[in-house]
Order: sequence, then C-alpha cells, then structure tokens
Amino acid sequence: MSSESNRTVAQVLESCTVSLAGAGIDDPRLTAELILENAISVRRGAFALTPDRIISGAEAKKVDRMLGRRLKGEPLQYIFGVAHFRNLILDVGPGVLIPRPETEELVDVVLSKCRRGAKVCDVGTGSGAIALAVATERPDTKVTAVEISAAALPYARKNIDWLRPDNLELVESDLLSGLAGRAFDVIAANLPYIAERFRPDLQREVVEWEPGSALFAGDDGLSLIRRLLAEAPRHMAAGACIILEISPEQKSELAGIVGSLGAYGPAEFRQDMSGKTRFCVVSPIRI
Repeated sequence: MSSESNRTVAQVLESCTVSLAGAGIDDPRLTAELILENAISVRRGAFALTPDRIISGAEAKKVDRMLGRRLKGEPLQYIFGVAHFRNLILDVGPGVLIPRPETEELVDVVLSKCRRGAKVCDVGTGSGAIALAVATERPDTKVTAVEISAAALPYARKNIDWLRPDNLELVESDLLSGLAGRAFDVIAANLPYIAERFRPDLQREVVEWEPGSALFAGDDGLSLIRRLLAEAPRHMAAGACIILEISPEQKSELAGIVGSLGAYGPAEFRQDMSGKTRFCVVSPIRI
C-alpha cells in the first residue's frame, strides 16, 4: 500500500484483508482490523462509523510495516509488542513465549490451591504471566518467579517493574537450583512440554518465531518436568503441591514418572475448557 495513496479506512481494510487471505493467514479480516487499529490508534468498533476517513501517509507506513511482518508469519503479539493474559497486558517479543489461553486456566488451578498467605513459585515464568496473575489477583500471597532464559528475563523484569506488585520477586535460576533452603506451598510450572516429533505439526508462526527452548523438551516433551519433579520435594512445605501444564498424550507416562519417584502420591489430572487433559497436580507423600 503506497504511503501517498490517500486511501480510506474501508479501502485499506479491504486491501489488507485480501493480502492476508492470499498468504493463507488465519482470520484475515480480523487480522487486518487489528493491524489498522494499532496503526491509526482507532478502535475497531469505530471503523464502520468512519469508513471514508483518509489514512495519512505516516499511518499508511505503519500499516505497511505491520502487514509486511504478518505476511512473513510473525505473530501479532510480537508485532504489537503486547499479549493479553487474564486481566493483564504484558510486554512480549522475540525470545519469550506468547502466553496461551490454557495457561490462563492453569492460574485458576493455582489460585484454587492457595491458602491465605501462601508462598507460590512460578518456575519458567517467561514474560511473568503466571506469577503476575497470581500476585495481582491474590495480593495476600508471596510469589517467586523463576527464569533462566537470558532472552526472556528482560520481558519478565519489564512487566514486573511496570505492574510493581510488592508481593512478587524475580529470581534468575535453572528450575529450583537457585532457591536453596526455600520452600513453597504451591509450585506452578508451564515448562516446555512439546515432544520434538510434533515439531512438523505446529503452526509455522510458532516454530519459526517463538523460542524453541520454551516449546520443546526432548523426545517425549517431559525432560524438564522430570527434573523439576526430582528437585521439588526439598522445596515443598507441608501440604504443598506442584501444578504442571502438560500435553494430553503425556498423561499415562507422567503418571508413571510420578509413581516411580516414590516421593509423591498419585498424580491428579484435570481437563481444560476444551475437555483435554491439560493439568497435572501432585503432592508429596511426606516432606
């Protein structure tokens, strides 16, 4: 789209929609509306009221840049620099996983397990999504967010600094190794859990743009979860639990892993809103 075209809102929306559809982008009309909304700072609901509004040259350049990035497969969250998660708007970008709707449901499970004043640890916090949601929705808790990725840590720091919950700290650590002598009531983890064999099945924008280290975890997707389960008992207070986000096909194998460790009672599995096994809750037999 030429920055000198003096095209209207309606014309730009149509042009963007056609380009996106031609590239096989999902929801091309919605995507076009979101790009235009961000480029000209006008809410989507107002487009129908101002279809003849002329797009300025500067606005057209913004649309062009955003459209070009999306046509290459870059996720909208990276293009706009933000992701919505529960009641939060988080800074995200290349190097940090985009928080998913299923992980919003993980927060519900975590909150259901938090007694008043609970100490909560979010292992592999990424952008800080789980930790910030728990800390802001339950200010009585004390939350520790843990991350090792040098690419993800700046996003977590920025989001925490922006929201400034006084009950949240960020610790750079490989799983729980940097938390010697500390114990928690709830350990939550949305660690990488996709098996390498599923890489070809994922959307292009996921594989090509999001960090593989935040997605894949060995041949069965459980390599980091195994490590966490082995480390966790010495970091768990009486009556504590671990809550994991998992892939549905991992249920049987994960139940076997939990049983083989001898440190936990039987694994409890919960479904997400779509009816898929998505969460695993385990508690130690004794501390």
